[in-house]
Amino acid sequence: MSEESITYEVRKRVIHLMEINDAEAIAQIMEDLTSKDIVHLIGHLNRNDQMKLFTLLSPEDAAEVMEEIPEIQAVEIIGDMETEDAAAILNEMESDDQTDLIMELDNEDAQAILNKMEPEEAASVRMLLSYEFDTAGGMMHTEYFSFFEDQTVKQITENLRLNSEKYQDYQLKHIFVTDRFQKLKGVLKMQDLLLGQIDDFLSDILIKEVLSVNHFAKLDELIE
Repeated sequence: MSEESITYEVRKRVIHLMEINDAEAIAQIMEDLTSKDIVHLIGHLNRNDQMKLFTLLSPEDAAEVMEEIPEIQAVEIIGDMETEDAAAILNEMESDDQTDLIMELDNEDAQAILNKMEPEEAASVRMLLSYEFDTAGGMMHTEYFSFFEDQTVKQITENLRLNSEKYQDYQLKHIFVTDRFQKLKGVLKMQDLLLGQIDDFLSDILIKEVLSVNHFAKLDELIE
């Protein structure tokens, strides 16, 4: 069966499930699709069906799908959604993705959505929006891991396990390590954490020489 035939069959199935409001079955289909399949599916739905699909999915599932499709398409869909629905989806997205979408919306729509988002999430977006897009600050994530240098590998891995639901959307490869006064002491690669001995202190395995830049630095300065 050709790729186009598969896309057609999936689209037909999803449209049928939307007609009977079977959100659970739709979520399962979306979970089983590859990123490429999701892009094909959304691209072949009309706008009304796109809107219904995103409103039937949970905010968490909708956010995952939103992150897969082209930004220009995501902006159009978010802009056409009810403010509360759009805010609920954006609440579940990573800070840089939130900011990228919000900054492409009309100012009135952007402010309306920000006002409906969780206060902490909205504050994060507003902070990132204060930077020019071509600066280090404009590329920042506000989600990060930070632990103390006198904590052990065992303590950190247990923390990650116990808070797995909270951390599941963090796509980060490093941990920031500080002293008890919140002064940065270095960074730790996730790989080094996972391969470390359970009784190792973070201070013994961290990378102490860390390159830092001013958050207002322009990208061309960073490249140089």
